[in-house]
Amino acid sequence: MTIRSATNESVRIEVVATVNPLPAQPSITINGNTALCIERQDNVTLAAPSGFTQYRWSTNETTVQIVVTNAGSYSVQVTGVNGCESLASSTVLITSQSCSELIVYNGISANDDALNSYLRIENIDAFPETKANHLKIYNRWGDLVFEISNYDNVTNKFTGIGKNGNELPTGTYFYKLDFDSGRPSLTGYLALKR
Repeated sequence: MTIRSATNESVRIEVVATVNPLPAQPSITINGNTALCIERQDNVTLAAPSGFTQYRWSTNETTVQIVVTNAGSYSVQVTGVNGCESLASSTVLITSQSCSELIVYNGISANDDALNSYLRIENIDAFPETKANHLKIYNRWGDLVFEISNYDNVTNKFTGIGKNGNELPTGTYFYKLDFDSGRPSLTGYLALKR
């Protein structure tokens, strides 16, 4: 049956509109450290989730992953199989720093909250001259309470446990870090809180 208006309009055709959902906002996987070491000319790989038809990074690259060699902010948008483009991912900030300087973070809160849970010595494993090392920690009376060779922030680290295996009490401690390479020793203090 054809219905015509008084103005003699054409036949109407039924159209079905399909509304496709936007792809989920992608998350970026970081393979490497977010702080690039200038002296080593580091790089870090950023990867978007796989399974999309197109990728568009803030660098205008169109691959599922990119290799970053410069400090900056990076994000990605993906296109799903239905042709819809996602919102941009949250931004990943990559920084650069000098790795020749050792930075000793002197606050430890050994309370199992995973924040500041060990003595962090930034760049300790960055160069051969700092990898072979020996760390000693003393209490305020000068008693040696902890020592370890080849400190690396991962498997060899100080978490507030003394050399006898007991928890050290809250307080101020002093450290000495010697290097087998002949690099000058580092000394300082650290505050342990429980």
